Amino acid sequence: MGLPDKGIYHSVIFQILMAMGLIAGMALASMSLSVYVTLRAQDDAEAINLAGSLRMQSYRIGDILARTEYAVDPNPREALTLEREQFSSKLYESIMPKLVEDSSNTPLQSSYRQVVSNWQDGMEPILFSLERGDSTWEQSSVLYSQHLARYVEDIDYMVTHLQRN
Repeated sequence: MGLPDKGIYHSVIFQILMAMGLIAGMALASMSLSVYVTLRAQDDAEAINLAGSLRMQSYRIGDILARTEYAVDPNPREALTLEREQFSSKLYESIMPKLVEDSSNTPLQSSYRQVVSNWQDGMEPILFSLERGDSTWEQSSVLYSQHLARYVEDIDYMVTHLQRN
């Protein structure tokens, strides 16, 4: 058996096959990278959606507090408790805390801690006080409304860092 003919490596057909193999390899690498990026971004997108829903839920809580003087809700305490519990669940038990914890993005971690701190120290105590009967609906509504704009700004700031992450 002799050695293969070196002319085969210089043939047009071989050159075309090599070019097609190179193109196919690059396409496969590109698809693999796209799948990897998509899988990594899936948790980020979920966290961004959750953070956006926190913002909306903050407004819903404020709306429940404000509407009680008009007796719109048949059981406003129940609605308020449900919204508070859902908010806390999203904030503490969703994908968001894990994503923030696993991130090396210090501004994201800081903005998440700010949102949690403001919830624990500012917003949630107002709701607990109302649930315990320590304050009136009107007092709670006024206090909550005073903190709401700043709180939503903090959530927006966190969303910005989630998007950059």
